[in-house]
Amino acid sequence: MPDSLRGGGRWTTTVAACALVHAPVRVTAEGRWNGGFRRYTRTFFNRCAAIRATGGVIFVC
Repeated sequence: MPDSLRGGGRWTTTVAACALVHAPVRVTAEGRWNGGFRRYTRTFFNRCAAIRATGGVIFVC
């Protein structure tokens, strides 16, 4: 399964490059979806990589 479908079942089409600055960001989301409990936790290389991988869904700004 492509990485773009793993997090929330969304395809991301934004083309952008992230700086190669190592500043780890841990992303955690919990909730209910389709009647079941879901938990997502992953550590990314930096905030830009996290936003790209999740489609920005987890971040407000």
